[in-house]
Amino acid sequence: MLPIPTPDQVRALTTDSSVQRSAAGLVAPRHWTRLGRSERALFGACQGSGKEPYSVAVDLSGPVFRCSCPSRKFPCKHGLALALIAATDASAIPATDEPGDVAAWLDGRGAKARAAAAQPSGDAPAVADVEAAAKRADARERKVAAGLDELDRWIGDIVRRGLAATRSEGYAFWDAEAARLVDAQAGSLARSVRNLGSVIVEGADWPDRLLRRLARLHLIASAYERIDRLPPGLAADVRSAIGWTIREDDLPVDDAVTDRWLVVGRTVDGSDDLSTARTWLLGEQSRRTALHLAFGARGAAPRSVGLPGMVMDATCTFYPSATPLRAAIDDSTVVGTVSAIPGEATLDATAARFAERMACNPLLDAWPVAIAGVRVAAADDGWYLVDSAGAVVPCGSAASAIQLLALSAGRPCTVFGEWSSSGLRLLSAVTDGRLAELSPPLLDVDEVAAFQPPADDAWGLLVSAALLGTERSELPPDLPIPADGLLPETRLLAAASLEATRRRAGAKPLGRAIAAPPPVPDDPRPLPPMAAVWLLLGLLRSGPDQGPLLREWVAIATRAGFRPPDEALPALVAAGARSPELGVAVARFAGPRAAWLADQQPEAMAGLRRPSTMTAELATRLMDTRPGIVVVRGLLADLRTSDADAFRAVVDERWSTLTRDERLAALSVVEASVAPDDEPWLEARTDDRDTSVAARATAVLALLPGSAVARDLRARAGGLLRLEGRFRPALVVDPKPGWPAVVALVAPGFWVEQLRADPSSIAARASAPEHAADLIAAIAGATVLHGDAAFAEALLTTPAADHVKDAAPHLLALVPRDRQGQVIAELLPKVDVSGAAALLAETDDWSEDTASAVLESLDRASEEPMWQWRITPLLRLAALRMPPAFADAVDALFSPEKNPSAAEHAATAVATLRLRQELRDAFTRPAPATEGIA
Repeated sequence: MLPIPTPDQVRALTTDSSVQRSAAGLVAPRHWTRLGRSERALFGACQGSGKEPYSVAVDLSGPVFRCSCPSRKFPCKHGLALALIAATDASAIPATDEPGDVAAWLDGRGAKARAAAAQPSGDAPAVADVEAAAKRADARERKVAAGLDELDRWIGDIVRRGLAATRSEGYAFWDAEAARLVDAQAGSLARSVRNLGSVIVEGADWPDRLLRRLARLHLIASAYERIDRLPPGLAADVRSAIGWTIREDDLPVDDAVTDRWLVVGRTVDGSDDLSTARTWLLGEQSRRTALHLAFGARGAAPRSVGLPGMVMDATCTFYPSATPLRAAIDDSTVVGTVSAIPGEATLDATAARFAERMACNPLLDAWPVAIAGVRVAAADDGWYLVDSAGAVVPCGSAASAIQLLALSAGRPCTVFGEWSSSGLRLLSAVTDGRLAELSPPLLDVDEVAAFQPPADDAWGLLVSAALLGTERSELPPDLPIPADGLLPETRLLAAASLEATRRRAGAKPLGRAIAAPPPVPDDPRPLPPMAAVWLLLGLLRSGPDQGPLLREWVAIATRAGFRPPDEALPALVAAGARSPELGVAVARFAGPRAAWLADQQPEAMAGLRRPSTMTAELATRLMDTRPGIVVVRGLLADLRTSDADAFRAVVDERWSTLTRDERLAALSVVEASVAPDDEPWLEARTDDRDTSVAARATAVLALLPGSAVARDLRARAGGLLRLEGRFRPALVVDPKPGWPAVVALVAPGFWVEQLRADPSSIAARASAPEHAADLIAAIAGATVLHGDAAFAEALLTTPAADHVKDAAPHLLALVPRDRQGQVIAELLPKVDVSGAAALLAETDDWSEDTASAVLESLDRASEEPMWQWRITPLLRLAALRMPPAFADAVDALFSPEKNPSAAEHAATAVATLRLRQELRDAFTRPAPATEGIA
């Protein structure tokens, strides 16, 4: 039987997170009938929103998917779910005979594959076919030759007129030439020309970059004129740059390498029309580096051959090249995880190797390299890699460099990336026996480099001449290209091609002293299992909407006693900077390495809560960077914890420049720990020009029993409420002007003493007076302000509950968790499903009683007309707050048998619940065996 992919390999088959979540919701057996597997495929029928179930099959040789659903995504959620079932528990799918339609599909695929494989190596094709193929090849050669000749003249015209003239041209100028190259069957060059339109509008150094690209096009056109005189490998590189492709089946077998390959990097990028997955591999015995390219068209995910950190036995067949790198991969089997990779000893040695490859292939822009014993360091002008000899090269990405600093703690390690004349683009690194991805970066950091004007050297002179144009400027003296009757623009382009190639090949590391950071404190906590690490990295790369799931991951890891994956620390802190609750959880979880990293890179780690080390100087420095309001509040809270006097001084100094939200944030910080010493400072804030800020300052003063504001409120409140009647006393309001504002600020306990009644009695009687709505709203506001749990429960469990709808979520959050379930069970039958979602918005970590009450509410709602639209908020909330064990209960409630139109609607919620269960399971899943190069 063909091997079944692992769960991680299955999830990697699509980059669409919505498909992944929906597929997770379909792995329950109740969705499937006729499940089966054969030696070559998986198959089954999945009940969807239609009358008939969808026929689903997975060819394990790809894997390749087939589904009868109308989805345009590939693979669809049904195919991915079937693969996940097999990957998670292969025994859940019994071995059985293939259905007729599945067998026919597989046989058809096999026949096509055999026909394709037999064509090159079988009997000689008919003479007519050979002649026709030769004619087509000859016709394309002529088209390409004519197209490149016209392209070279077009480039020459640009240089003659001057690069500056292109700034007035629109995108149509570049698109027109690209279209001519498409007609000439030079597709790769057409894409390169089309992209030139964006170069001239990006950055102040556009003339430098435009001339580099034009010079490269000129070099390719010149090389094609001499294609017959080039070495075979270099000729293949030129043809590839133009747009010729080779089918994997046609690759020469004389450069096939069977080895144990380490997956050391992977990126996926592209547009809606085409996505490209690049996977880098390193041979254990051969020491060869291979690059596998996979493509996905119109939303389809590129084929995944492995995730970074995996070790697999495979055969790589390389494409013809003067410097072979791209390869096709066959017969791969995962056998372990990477623990180490070999690398060059110095940066100088790496530069020399790159120059040797450039000598063989001048079309190279970059080359994948592994370098051992280097550390990452920050300087005033950027990030650098430093080797043991003190040589440095720039890092291509600040975000990846910060991740590497967090991973390595500034110590020497082995890195893998793409080497070019501009530095190293980091892809991964190995520390402490583990490979970690560094690209795509987890952190969103400004990567724009400062513009450097063209230097007064050979290249700078060429750029200046090209910018003005050869018809208006003289060529630089001492060009290495003799005139020999060449037009000035041709000489300049030839010289630019030569100089650009020389600069790429001749770029060498610099000698520069950059101090190493201090040692990082030890963190004795172990790392989480790799399955949990991969899930965390996936959540961090999925965007800002994953805050609730990240908070749950952090909570599980904290309870289990794990430490964060080092490379994820900056991104975790950045995620916490968007959510106060997550920020607090991350601060508790982060550990000593995060504090050390924050000392090294305060701006990048501004979101890390660190009250023990916050100073007025640091808070001011970080606030000057204008971070988000969540970060500002955290900085002020930490400063207040560290030094309350310094907090008041900093806020006073900046008060006139603070925004309204920042002023309210400062007041909320004081509110959390208000003390008598704060009274004068708060009194000054009551005169703020913004009435909402002044009102909030007054509310905070009301929390101080001994403040002048609190004393005045109690004096004014004394006669506002009274009980009248001997046997059934009623609550009477004295409606003096402004009475609701007074009641909304006075501590609710005041009324217990004043009326000599308990909170439940007061809440029940408050619903009877003429002013019941205003009175209960005011008492509810005071209850939330003062955090009175007894009054919160009383307001929710008496007739007063009918008047506290807006405050109900905040009141419910004050009820002790062991009582919340009972209170919710009493309230939910009284509200519709929309009201239920609003009521539960502020409650976290639902108990089983709460979850059961929500299920009953959903069940009632599903019988109402137009229920699908109204239950969405409550379903979304339940997916994030309900215990994950309720996934089957939600699935059963909206099962196809009970309500076919509801099954698809609830699939996302069920998928999220199953993902949350997977988060828990990942922390107990045993780690795979470790293998790699020692």
